[in-house]
Amino acid sequence: MAEHPTGIDRNLTTYGDPTFSRFIRRAFMASQGFDGEDLELPVVGIADTSSDYNTCHAHMPALVDAVKRGVLQAGGLPLVFPTISLNEILFSPTTMFFRNLLAMETEEMIRAQPMDAVVLLGGCDKTVPAQLMAAASANVPAVVCVAGAMRTGAWRGERVGACTDCRRYYAGFREGRIGEAELREVQQQLCSTPGTCMVMGSASTIACVAETVGMMLPGGASPTSGSADRLRNAVASGRRAALLAREPIAPDRILTREAFENALTVLVALGGSTMVSGRIAVRGEFNPAAAYGVTELGLLGQVGTDPEFLAAYWTDDGERLASTVANTRLVIAGSLDIAPAAAEVTVN
Repeated sequence: MAEHPTGIDRNLTTYGDPTFSRFIRRAFMASQGFDGEDLELPVVGIADTSSDYNTCHAHMPALVDAVKRGVLQAGGLPLVFPTISLNEILFSPTTMFFRNLLAMETEEMIRAQPMDAVVLLGGCDKTVPAQLMAAASANVPAVVCVAGAMRTGAWRGERVGACTDCRRYYAGFREGRIGEAELREVQQQLCSTPGTCMVMGSASTIACVAETVGMMLPGGASPTSGSADRLRNAVASGRRAALLAREPIAPDRILTREAFENALTVLVALGGSTMVSGRIAVRGEFNPAAAYGVTELGLLGQVGTDPEFLAAYWTDDGERLASTVANTRLVIAGSLDIAPAAAEVTVN
């Protein structure tokens, strides 16, 4: 056996005899139809957070299939494993109580099971932070891929969507500005499709941060749930993970101080959720700070692709943040060097 086993031979079960552990593992894998050629491939784990309780992740089964397709195209063996699925609306008292549990579970599943790289499928706002924490601790090559935001709805000529408008219209009902019939009407339009909240709330903000720090492929934060762009990003994420399985770049090489400084700059420029980083002065162009939703951000493509949009957010003394994020080649400087299409990403 190799000194540092890879693929299906990683993290062998302890029976006191590694050669027997390898033998019995392959015997059980044969029960699923895997042959010797399959089991020589690098293994890419796929963390699946789908659940009937989680409306944000309703399109995730299609994402799982898309990631598997990308892994297979790049010559890897995709193996899906479930983890806790956190969603804010159907949890009591709040998913924040469970974030660290998900982080620990995901980390231990990455450590305990054989995988050379992992694709972390998340979306709802406590899920992605937990997965990033797990990836940083396990330090196995990882690519984050999110479910995507729901599409913007409409009610009586006005664009509406969760979550900001949910409180606004319910407050209007309690104040007597709209009646029960109107409240029922708008209720059916606030969440017009599955997906995370369509505003620049904590879910979309942390997705943008994950893309900026380099744990997500370019353009991965903004496509809406169920869209063709979302599926294409999932396929590309699978391909990238299979390449990382052969040529590892661990999170400790990606999550640098410079990467986090870039993320803070993008956070402020987007007017992102203050839940992502404590006390940061937020100036925003996206709902709830302004009129635009995440659907419109998706039309821009990769996060921060418009230099003029970000120009106002550099530090007053003219300092330029400049760092190449290994997984995405996203460079933030005086102007932005736009990364190539996700399917063509290479590492400097």
